[in-house]
Amino acid sequence: MGYDFLKPGYFVQVQEPDTMVKKFYSADQVEYARYVYRWQTSAGADDPVTPGQENGPKNVEDLKPLSLDHLFECVFGIRGPAYIYLNLPLETRLWGTAKKPIATSANRRIGYLTHEETPWEDPTALSLFYLMKGGSFEFPSFTAYNPINKSITPELNIQLVKTRIAEVTEPETLDKLQKKLIPYRPVVFGGLAPVRSGPG
Repeated sequence: MGYDFLKPGYFVQVQEPDTMVKKFYSADQVEYARYVYRWQTSAGADDPVTPGQENGPKNVEDLKPLSLDHLFECVFGIRGPAYIYLNLPLETRLWGTAKKPIATSANRRIGYLTHEETPWEDPTALSLFYLMKGGSFEFPSFTAYNPINKSITPELNIQLVKTRIAEVTEPETLDKLQKKLIPYRPVVFGGLAPVRSGPG
């Protein structure tokens, strides 16, 4: 695997998506999982992406955590020449710029990943996203665009670590984490918010 997943004993700082409050957690137990998603209709038949067209969004609800003390850390590899776009939460597309957050027919090359950047066999950190139960970040939604002149049926090799987390409450450990004397991984849901701050 090309990505360094969370391991038992790691610490994370999670910014709660709804309240924006930051809390520290320890990773108590982890379990690796894999899920292959193929572009399909709701009935399970292949749903090819035709040349020059988008197909999606496709909600992948099978990835949804079922416990409030679970954090899912996910990366994905792409099979096929599609451009893959990620919405998380469902109404927000990631990886674009603040001024141009979403690809359009005039410019498809905004906020997407290809199989060269995150290969099927070895997904990279470029595709990283997190899932938690109880808010807007329970499952991802993917859209595919076909840049070539024949129909394609993209597939995603989604690798994830299901992590049971426990909030850090011990004062000495919290103090060391806040002072960055103990390393931790910051977890941000949904990327940077495209809001204006400061002059200009």
